[in-house]
Amino acid sequence: MTCGIQEKRNATDRGVPRFDCRRCVQGGQFVQGGLLGWLVAMALTMLAVAPAAGQPVAGLMRELEARPELVFPRSREISCKVRDFKPRLDLEFRLHTGYWVEIPFRQLNGPATIWKVTLMVEPVSPESAKPMISEQFIETGPIPEHAKGTIEISGSFAAGEGEYRASWHFADLQGRYCSVAWDVTAKRSRGDRKVPLALAPGEVKTARMYLFRPEDPVDRSASGQALRLKVFLNLDTGSRQRATVRPWRIAPMLAVMRNLFRRPEFVEFALVAYSQEDQKVLHREDYGEDFDFQALGLAIRDLAPATVEFSDLRKDSETGFVEQLLAAELDSDDKADAIVFIGYEHWEGKKISKQSVQQMRREVPVFYFNFARHAWTTTLGSVVKAWGGSQLRVRGPRDLVKAIDKVVEQSLTAVREAAGG
Repeated sequence: MTCGIQEKRNATDRGVPRFDCRRCVQGGQFVQGGLLGWLVAMALTMLAVAPAAGQPVAGLMRELEARPELVFPRSREISCKVRDFKPRLDLEFRLHTGYWVEIPFRQLNGPATIWKVTLMVEPVSPESAKPMISEQFIETGPIPEHAKGTIEISGSFAAGEGEYRASWHFADLQGRYCSVAWDVTAKRSRGDRKVPLALAPGEVKTARMYLFRPEDPVDRSASGQALRLKVFLNLDTGSRQRATVRPWRIAPMLAVMRNLFRRPEFVEFALVAYSQEDQKVLHREDYGEDFDFQALGLAIRDLAPATVEFSDLRKDSETGFVEQLLAAELDSDDKADAIVFIGYEHWEGKKISKQSVQQMRREVPVFYFNFARHAWTTTLGSVVKAWGGSQLRVRGPRDLVKAIDKVVEQSLTAVREAAGG
């Protein structure tokens, strides 16, 4: 279960603490999570809550951690209602569903407290599957008596195909409690029936997945091929106004990389992660057996958003950076059997000269996983087009499966033709 709390209140309320996000604890550890569309991994910003007078809110949480047997009495039932959304396939090939529970502010007024939130998801079909139980503790500041509106608590989970019964339970240290339950039918849509699922029927998992987790090893011994893949990852997200690289923007790009890695036909991988806005290479990996996702995550964390050296602020400097990057990386690389570009490039109307484009061209298949609207009119898009490359749009899981298949098939065909087969 992921945690997210949002305050829905009247504009006339004053002095009511905002509840845009909250600090959550699961198993004694702070956790992050969230959902937007079919994107798999989103970060939930953790914000501290204003302390209660005479009793720091953090003290309540420390008391809970020191006394895990602390009782949450159930002496006063309050009303709450739930809304859920239909499970949909995400880019990790899991059926992802979520819910919102609304509780009126007036039922929660009082001093600082801790909420205990429990989600239980029980498989109905198949009956042999195991249920999932998840607990979270949320600390809040005092809520005044005149507070109006509602607090919305959201969460989500992932499941394989099947029928489920979900129940959500709330209790706090003041004795207030409520429970809601709903049925969930998880199944692929007609268009996604050929997409393989990562979870077995009746299997339930937390929605949270560490964005930069390492991949499990892949058995490549039976593939009969040994292809080398070079990936250029553009970490810009489409706006010079960005405050940072947002996880929900980078998630689909990492999903492309993970699915390329999982194909046994590719045995070695090279990576160049860069920012066209900042005009710098942020992370580079020479050919190896896998991608170092954790190192990539550290590089993204250290990215200085929307900043660039003053000396680089000249006309068409972004175009020059791309030209120099491609020339440096491709001139010294004679190993790649396929080249893949991934990103949101948005520099429209700025092209590298035709002569430079032809000089850098490699006689291998080239693919552009484009997350921008007008790929062929951008600097990189025009280069890939001049090389006869393929533009691959990914709007959902089935698009991702088809695109990865195309990369593999065309790469295999090119290697066989080069070998005269």
